[in-house]
Amino acid sequence: MFRKVVLVLLLVSPLFFTRGFAFDAQKAGVKGEDQKKGYTIVYLGRDNDIFGFDVEPYTLGKDDVIQIDVQGHPEFSGQFTVSPEGKIQYQYIGDISVEGLTKEEVRDKIKGLLAEYIHQPQVMVKILQFRSKYIYVMGEVGKPGKYPMKGAGMSVRDAIIAAGLVTSDAGMRGTRLIRPMDDKVYVRKVDVCKILYEGVLDENYMLRPGDIIYVPTLAVSKISRVIDKIVSPFYKAAIVKDVADIND
Repeated sequence: MFRKVVLVLLLVSPLFFTRGFAFDAQKAGVKGEDQKKGYTIVYLGRDNDIFGFDVEPYTLGKDDVIQIDVQGHPEFSGQFTVSPEGKIQYQYIGDISVEGLTKEEVRDKIKGLLAEYIHQPQVMVKILQFRSKYIYVMGEVGKPGKYPMKGAGMSVRDAIIAAGLVTSDAGMRGTRLIRPMDDKVYVRKVDVCKILYEGVLDENYMLRPGDIIYVPTLAVSKISRVIDKIVSPFYKAAIVKDVADIND
């Protein structure tokens, strides 16, 4: 019962993080589709354009905390939290939009704004707290829950390790990587045993915000039913504003 409640609560609105990622459906390696009310589950084969290995730079979002240091000018330095509107309140200048920018792009933007006040400003930007992007690890892992994406990339292996590795009941070779995107939910089987313990990384995909990793138990016989139970509450719980982290 506890696990079912956790699934309903934690899977809140991650599909909105992945909107905008386009792909060629003819090259997606689709093995089959399962039409549900309001969305479609798409089962992918080995060759697909949905899950890949490209590392994308971290971009700032709501609630991220950054440190801005301007050499020789402490009045322009400090810590700033990205607002719900995607902006920071910067001394003497006002609100600056930073959402969707990398720390390097924020640095260049600040340098340009400060050029009116300082000759050749030297600016450094550092991300102190990663709070805007999460992935979810569920099922037979030590610490199921949501985990922040830190830095430029997070792989399947990174996520499983962050979640305390798998339990003794885990059906590692039947692990599913789930990516809600627009009105579809893409599902790809990954062999976590091969990734973790055999050193074979051809399925160690890079994750995107909102991705879900589900590690089933050895007793699971029909994985499609399990996926349906995971994804359905995901849509029904979309009205929930915020959820306490399971690890707290």
